[in-house]
Amino acid sequence: MNFPVQFTTRLDPNESFHFFFYSTFFRTAFFMPFLLLVGFSVAFYTAYSAGITDPVAYLILWFFFTPILSLGILFNVWRMSSKAKRKLGEPLFYQPIRLMLYPNRIRISYPGKQPYNLPLDRVTRTIETKKYFVIYVSKSVLFIRKQDLPDQRAYEFLKKELKPKKLYFGY
Repeated sequence: MNFPVQFTTRLDPNESFHFFFYSTFFRTAFFMPFLLLVGFSVAFYTAYSAGITDPVAYLILWFFFTPILSLGILFNVWRMSSKAKRKLGEPLFYQPIRLMLYPNRIRISYPGKQPYNLPLDRVTRTIETKKYFVIYVSKSVLFIRKQDLPDQRAYEFLKKELKPKKLYFGY
């Protein structure tokens, strides 16, 4: 592969839900277990305060409260994405991003901003979905649409270097 490989990617406003969904639910590996733990805690508190001692009731309440908590979080994600769509001016994550792939780093440049070199060893987590590579760097999220990659070699390079976890649901 000849370096640097240069391409431009951009999220459309109708993809804002995906941006907020992945940046909320999959930022850390601990979020989903934490959600299950909170659902169990709410179920335990509810059953215990009602005087219920049957373990099956605890499980039923756990399976009841965890989706309700998830729906609350999804509602918040939907609200944030709707707010971003209506926002005057263009949020940074909608602007075109010019990326240059190098063997050990990615050079990221936004319009009107200084270019930033992201060493690949600073990437904390990477997810591959049907449409995106989602790259987490501490508290920042970088989306790369697969359709914007210039060729199959760039896709294979990102897959080899970033070693993303594959998500088999969603977009």
